[in-house]
Amino acid sequence: MYLIYISGNFKETCVLFSKHVPDFAEKFKNTTNYTSHLIQEQLISLCTISVRDTIIHEIGDGIFGVMCDEARCYKEEQMALCVRYTKYLNIYERFLGLVVL
Repeated sequence: MYLIYISGNFKETCVLFSKHVPDFAEKFKNTTNYTSHLIQEQLISLCTISVRDTIIHEIGDGIFGVMCDEARCYKEEQMALCVRYTKYLNIYERFLGLVVL
């Protein structure tokens, strides 16, 4: 029987992301306390930038469309932003984020 150590979703995601994103890996290995909300927000911000840059790179000079949808959540209006584009005849839709109105 093997014991598998799982350190939690946030830390496991950080380990995975640090294998693929050098800037994130630098911040992740220099940070010793991952429970601070400030550190977690910085790491999440680096993830956001990396994912956004990947989407921009995938779109390149191609044709794309922006989709948005408004919703209410606990008396707060939000707008979801997505982008739709093609790459090698495949259609992709990517969620970009929520905007509070």
